[in-house]
Amino acid sequence: MNSRQVNEMFQIIKTMLAILVAMVFAFLFIVLISNEPLAALKAFLVGPFSSMRRFGNLIEFFIPVCFTALGACIIFSIGQCSVIGEGAVFFGGLIAAWISIKMGTGGMAVQLAALLGAALVCGLIAMIPMHLKLKYNADLFVDSLMLNYVLLYMGTFILNYSIRDSEIGMTASYALPEGSTLPVLVQKTQITTALLLAVAAVILVVIFMEKTSVGYQMRMVGLNEKFARYSGMSVGKLCMLSAFLGGLLSGAGGAVEILGRYERFQWLGLPGFGWDGILIATIAGFKARNVPIAALFIAYIRTGADIMNRTCDVPSELIIAIQSLLILMIASRGFLSKLHQRLIVQHVKSNAAESEV
Repeated sequence: MNSRQVNEMFQIIKTMLAILVAMVFAFLFIVLISNEPLAALKAFLVGPFSSMRRFGNLIEFFIPVCFTALGACIIFSIGQCSVIGEGAVFFGGLIAAWISIKMGTGGMAVQLAALLGAALVCGLIAMIPMHLKLKYNADLFVDSLMLNYVLLYMGTFILNYSIRDSEIGMTASYALPEGSTLPVLVQKTQITTALLLAVAAVILVVIFMEKTSVGYQMRMVGLNEKFARYSGMSVGKLCMLSAFLGGLLSGAGGAVEILGRYERFQWLGLPGFGWDGILIATIAGFKARNVPIAALFIAYIRTGADIMNRTCDVPSELIIAIQSLLILMIASRGFLSKLHQRLIVQHVKSNAAESEV
């Protein structure tokens, strides 16, 4: 076992223990505040699998956050903290709806144009704060955070003055043309072909980040930027590429969400999928291959908490406490640091013993 495998094993142990502690905390909270703790626990743990509709809710939440988590993995792997994913999801959904409505017809060509258009526009937008960081040394986190709200208000303006249907009693776009939405895969749910796109995105990102030279260079920049520069890597271009790909994936997530689950574009605020993507990427250790498992776990506890809230007397805000505890323990360098040190010492001793033999 090499040092990289030791670090990966420690991260797995750390994440599993963090999940265990957070779930124990949730169970204790349910038992203390609920008048029917057993029914609440059953709804929380078994509810997502109690019917096809509820299982569909789990998968439906999984799809968009899978895209945003992959985008976060690419951006954070290069050592940069951009949170543009939230605005990109919103704007990607809007652009996909705008293209579908303006084309006014259905079919695979319209679906493809809407998805690609949304993804490319959001990829280009995500490069703006990264460019400001590289050229003017602007704070990437602040710039990307502010750009989220620029995209929100810009998108709201486009919705109101370009595609709003004034004949209905709510702020929403015209209905998406028949045939422009994604086909349903599982009846009695809203699981569409977007699930296949999410799986394909995971596979492609894993191959890109782990099997290509560009992916290796991105990870090297994240590990040691100075060494990457001295090695001749074009750090600026790699940073811009990572921002583009991160925005592209998040924009695609917003597009498949609107085309897969909505008849009109009706978001009047940021949907939250970008923040969920960062949460999932953190749990996954910012490794694309771990994203599906982390996304399914978050989708599972979100769905369970929602069912518990509707059928029992436990508020769904419990999930916020679970997520916060998870992030605190996973991101904390001090959590299980002694165990990490022991694993490293044992690894060094075993290597020394083998070399003597």
